Amino acid sequence: MGLLAGSTVMLLTILWGTCLIVGRCDLENSVAIDQKDTKGFDLGGSGISTDIWTSYAAMIMIISVIPFVIVQLPQVIHGTPPSRVAVLLSLIVSICLVVIYTFYQPRIQRRKLAYVKYKNLMSGLLELLKSQAVGRFLNDNGEPHTEVIEKLFESLKNSDGYITAKDLRALLIGVHFEEKDMNIDEAVARIMLDFDRSHDSKIDREEFVRGITKWLRKAKHYDTQNDHSPKTPRLLNDFHQRTQAEQDLLVENSDETVKV
Repeated sequence: MGLLAGSTVMLLTILWGTCLIVGRCDLENSVAIDQKDTKGFDLGGSGISTDIWTSYAAMIMIISVIPFVIVQLPQVIHGTPPSRVAVLLSLIVSICLVVIYTFYQPRIQRRKLAYVKYKNLMSGLLELLKSQAVGRFLNDNGEPHTEVIEKLFESLKNSDGYITAKDLRALLIGVHFEEKDMNIDEAVARIMLDFDRSHDSKIDREEFVRGITKWLRKAKHYDTQNDHSPKTPRLLNDFHQRTQAEQDLLVENSDETVKV
């Protein structure tokens, strides 16, 4: 059993280490630029970027090494074989970690689903606004086009010069939120949370431009794994399709978990 555990840890270490070395790219703002490796083995300038769930999995794997470390401590410190106390302590810690993981795993699944629903809301709203904008959201450099976003705000604002929750509800009335497992009130509340930084229950021009810009940059970040340039018109369409497929997969896995 010890040999099996040791070989498994070794293989995982080799696999993860190989992925880090072979898959490294140049880092810009903590994001790996695909197929660009000009800095070589630079600890601060090259590496990989992962999604948040891979980071969670890595932390869980690191924590799972704790029982093994407890067993090995007597030999490392005193040069003696593991004592019964160390083995018993390692067993207790292992059982506690299993229990904690059993309760924590459903929470991870719910957070994943909520995060994908948020991404779906982003893609749905950006797709809707793209059809109403006069011009492209992204300029030739692949950066958000501020003038286009400002003109879009002018066409959406109410007579008071703001966008309120009521205005958003009217804007989103045509979006099929039942397909995204989200109701329109939940969507409006999430948008207001992201855009209304002054917490006055209305979105002004600056907040609208800042919010759309942030969402477009997030969409570009999620799109870094694709082959095409983020400044192409396909970005929002691809982002929408990927997020929908990701949610469908998570919902399917959740249903299978419940059945089991």
